[in-house]
Amino acid sequence: MTSPVEALRTAVRSQLLADANVMQIVTGVYETAPSDAIYPYITFGNDRLRDWSAKTFLGQEHDVILNCWSTSHNFAELYAAHDRIKPLLRASNLTLQDHHLAVLTIQEERFILDRDRNRRLGVLRCRALTHADDITPA
Repeated sequence: MTSPVEALRTAVRSQLLADANVMQIVTGVYETAPSDAIYPYITFGNDRLRDWSAKTFLGQEHDVILNCWSTSHNFAELYAAHDRIKPLLRASNLTLQDHHLAVLTIQEERFILDRDRNRRLGVLRCRALTHADDITPA
């Protein structure tokens, strides 16, 4: 069985890469950006996973972090990227391997000037609830 984190990340990445509006702004969506990645791009941040099980199902609560990186002189590029990403995530029509997405909500947005002053970071934190397709607890 695919891990719930891997299933969710794969579904989010596929959704973002398949959307022409998102890809007009960013050059890629990565777990970790390659050294030759061209700005702006999206990377996944650290995950946090908590048990969300009940008597009738095995579930997980996820904190999903998307980091949008830019070298633009202002935050406008990141605002535009977030504005295109949020509706895709809110639609919650993601297909997960071996798991089902119950809900995905946007929890927080932050826009940060990176310390070296050469990059800007847009952080999108989401909360997702998933359960295994085989929902019977062991």
